[in-house]
Amino acid sequence: MEKLKCKICKFESTNLISHISKYHKVKIFEYRQKYGDEKVIIVSDETRKKLAANNLGKISVFSLKYWINKGYTEEAAKREISIRRPTNIKYWINKGYTEEAAKHQLYLQSTKSTGKKSLIEIWGEKEGTKKFNDRIPKCRILSKRCIEYWMNIGYSKEESESKVSENQNTFTLEKCIKKYGEHIGTEIYNKRQLNWSLKMKNKTDDEKIRINKLKSVCSIKSLIEKFGEEWKNKYIEYNLYDTEVSNIIKNIVLNKLSLEESIHIIHEKIKIYDYTKLKSIFNSKIIKHVFNFTDDDVKKSIRILMSMYGLSNRNGIFGTLVVYRNYLFKSICEYKLCLFFEKENIDFLYENQYPNQNPINKRKKIKYDFFIPRLNLYVEYAGLYKNKSYMDKMNLKKQFCLNNNLNLYVSNDILDIQTHILKLLNEKNNND
Repeated sequence: MEKLKCKICKFESTNLISHISKYHKVKIFEYRQKYGDEKVIIVSDETRKKLAANNLGKISVFSLKYWINKGYTEEAAKREISIRRPTNIKYWINKGYTEEAAKHQLYLQSTKSTGKKSLIEIWGEKEGTKKFNDRIPKCRILSKRCIEYWMNIGYSKEESESKVSENQNTFTLEKCIKKYGEHIGTEIYNKRQLNWSLKMKNKTDDEKIRINKLKSVCSIKSLIEKFGEEWKNKYIEYNLYDTEVSNIIKNIVLNKLSLEESIHIIHEKIKIYDYTKLKSIFNSKIIKHVFNFTDDDVKKSIRILMSMYGLSNRNGIFGTLVVYRNYLFKSICEYKLCLFFEKENIDFLYENQYPNQNPINKRKKIKYDFFIPRLNLYVEYAGLYKNKSYMDKMNLKKQFCLNNNLNLYVSNDILDIQTHILKLLNEKNNND
């Protein structure tokens, strides 16, 4: 029988797939791309005849037809398919696993997909939900579509965003040729384009318009590269619709309004305070880009508008909310501490994140109440000292500061905080 010869080492066999993959550590498509779509396996006439006789050449073991052709009933065929799937507990039990070990294998399988329903079925409502929530940040580190994956292996945030963008590029002929070689890549691309055109023929005109509009939605970066100064008009055309919020954003962007003018326009157009609408305006990508906004800038702008709506005092979970000088204080006591700092000419930062934090989930980062740069001191006003969950979080902050050598002062007494700070300032002035 004819044999194939390996182009790398001249090894001869009727099947070179295992040899190329294991011995040379080369992927098959790379081998075929380099050596011109060479054959890597020869199927004997006898094997071809057997496949044709059993009609199994193109039928998967996971299809009903496969088992029905073997004489199984439809119900028995479904059972045979089911126990061959790694997502079925019988699959692992048949392999010799105990029931508990099989459950663990199912858990590992479920982590490869969204899997919340599967986890709840396996572990119960409470434990399954907990495992699902714990899994989300870990999955982001394992997925090349998330910036956490690239940052975890040493890329900067900007480089990581660029890598994610590359992975999200449109399916193109160039990508197919690069991955599979010219002959196979072109064939795959043409087949996909043919399938797409056949599907589109069956769509209504309204569906075609909707699909083409969705395809046109582009990132700000790509629009700037493609259209230059006209990118804002194109972004509005592709991404914004005829809604109250969208019309306000269009007004701000097209008329090149300043932040102060924008805030007055928003207040004028939205007559009654609506946090959801305000947040959607300031959180829109184009507004963030135009004003170079961070999340903190978004919060500050909303706080200013709250003040304009006459919402300087609102009840919150920590007490009465107070808007003062672009700050939204969670309680009157924090507001009084701010007045004290201003009276004593003490510079401070309010409600920022503690340094040296690197949790997988950004939402789990902890914030301080006040930071005084001059004293390198973090201050926490513990107003809800009788609340167990609140104090648990406060103890977490204490432990974090202890572990990271950060100076922290915690008290539920304003006068005590003021006295302590004045004392430290006097000591510092004397030493200077």
